[in-house]
Amino acid sequence: MKTYLFLFSLVLIVSCTKNEEIPATKDNYLDKILLQYHMVPYTENVNYCVSLHKYIYEGAPYFAYDSCIEDRISNPFDCSGIYFITKDGKITGEIDITKLELFTSKVQYVGVVGILKN
Repeated sequence: MKTYLFLFSLVLIVSCTKNEEIPATKDNYLDKILLQYHMVPYTENVNYCVSLHKYIYEGAPYFAYDSCIEDRISNPFDCSGIYFITKDGKITGEIDITKLELFTSKVQYVGVVGILKN
């Protein structure tokens, strides 16, 4: 399992592309997620350990919570709160390798969109 977690993280980092053409529009769902995780919008030149990353997959936004102090996989979730790469759509579910490979092959990485409030 840890091998899959490592591979997912590595593949996600290597295969994602940053798309500069994504318009900066008001994202009401992002505001909701930032509030839920007690975060503030990310601005450059700020150090952080706990962050929220945004991805675009098949035209839909996905978010992934990341923490430098936790040993867990970044499991992207959609605006309905359903986690993409687990078989049951829950954060604690079993990893579906086919979904993992599908996501990492087609995802566009937007960037860090939130960090933990100090």
